[in-house]
Amino acid sequence: MKILNVIGSNKKGGAEQFFVRHAQALQERGVSQSVVVRKGGWVEKRLGDSGIPLVSFPFGGALDFVTKRKMERLIKAEKPDVILSWMGRAAKHVPETEAPHITRLGNYYPLKHYKNCDYFIGNTPEITKYILDQGVEDGRVRYIPNFVQTKPAKPADRSIFNTPPDAPLILWMGRMTHSKGPDVVVEALSDVPGAYLWMAGAGEMQDALEAAVRQRQLESRVRFLGWREDIFSLLKAADVFVCASRHEALGNVILEAWAQSTPVVAARSPGPEHLIEDGRTGILFENGSPQSLAESLNQLIESPHERRRMGAEGNRYLSENFGREKIVDQYIDLFENARRSNGA
Repeated sequence: MKILNVIGSNKKGGAEQFFVRHAQALQERGVSQSVVVRKGGWVEKRLGDSGIPLVSFPFGGALDFVTKRKMERLIKAEKPDVILSWMGRAAKHVPETEAPHITRLGNYYPLKHYKNCDYFIGNTPEITKYILDQGVEDGRVRYIPNFVQTKPAKPADRSIFNTPPDAPLILWMGRMTHSKGPDVVVEALSDVPGAYLWMAGAGEMQDALEAAVRQRQLESRVRFLGWREDIFSLLKAADVFVCASRHEALGNVILEAWAQSTPVVAARSPGPEHLIEDGRTGILFENGSPQSLAESLNQLIESPHERRRMGAEGNRYLSENFGREKIVDQYIDLFENARRSNGA
């Protein structure tokens, strides 16, 4: 069986990082695949020396007629048994073909770009229900969650970021945009005495966040780390991880924190509410409320026992429900079913 694995985005985000893990997992399982990525994008750079057959196309906007033509020629040459596309930019550039076209959705995207797709994957039950509610037949929709690396990492050296070894350490990671809620975290820190905050990421709000840190006189306790590749080491070094997104369809970062047995405090949103059992595998706080977040952080910081317990419960839940081999098995099963249904 041969898979054509297609993604058209150029940024580094949760979907792109999972795409990389997914492609690497298929390779390790011996699944034959070719990967099609956006030229010059983060995924191309990340998979460049992976040994996975890699093709890059422009994946431009409405006036890009090149990508679809190149895709047609590639499909004719490769003759894949199944095509898997990731998000709308990739899906709309895949031409109609004899091979079954599966697409994966990690958010509540309009389905107008997915008209040529035969099967749909939702990575949460809520997204799966959304696809069904748009009129897609039940037999064409499958719920398959994400997986993350579960191997314990070596904790990052706090001294590199001028952070005391015994200080409570809060970690936030992501794009510094309003939707991800970094401003909520900075404001909450004012009411969490003695705690340090690492902010790993970058984006349009960074200047405003740095200004807010200065305004609140928090410079001695906040560190801006930029984009990092050692996220699991950062998570292992942290006492608490915060997901403050104002809207989060899934929350890969929650799974990544659990992989390192790091307790999670997350804003109430569809993804975190699906993943977290409040008070057992993490704490859910009122979305957009710095006061609610500060209360939750203080609750965990004041109780090392609770931090250890919640981190362990999250790790256990991850292992039982989001193990890599289990999820890869589900993808391969869908590939096989799609191929059989197509008469291959």
